[in-house]
Amino acid sequence: MRRYCLTTKILSMMEKKKRYQLVAWTSKINDKKESVLLMTPSLHHEMQAPYYEAISRYRSGAMTAGKIRKLMSAYEKNIAFLILTGYYSDAIRMCIWAAKACFGINHSEFFRMYGKFHEMTVKYDRKYLLLEKESRELERLYDKVTEMEDARKKHMAEMKAWKRH
Repeated sequence: MRRYCLTTKILSMMEKKKRYQLVAWTSKINDKKESVLLMTPSLHHEMQAPYYEAISRYRSGAMTAGKIRKLMSAYEKNIAFLILTGYYSDAIRMCIWAAKACFGINHSEFFRMYGKFHEMTVKYDRKYLLLEKESRELERLYDKVTEMEDARKKHMAEMKAWKRH
């Protein structure tokens, strides 16, 4: 019964001579981990616009703890969308931008996004992205943050030793 109604509906649409265009389809549908939603570039751009708008809205003005959380959430949603649609390299680059956005403001978010960046380069076999300028800049920022963290820990240890005496 259901198949008949669908077939009848399709035939009636064809009779009206309407034209339809395929704008989205799935790939590797049987593999849940590897399935990808593919779409035309124009539809992809249209679907991604709200994510970019949210990111630009939260990046403007002074950064507060709440604003950083919202910004990271917007980046995470955009990264998830890019992965869903098979744009793995763009998702990895988005991790770089997210890490750079919270550099010097929220170290835990910086380290989390840095870790996600490296995890995704291995998972999606995009190690060539490590050679790009943005990636090298992120590595320099990571070195700077870890150097600052090491200096802070050393200073705290010295302060504790001084208090004991």
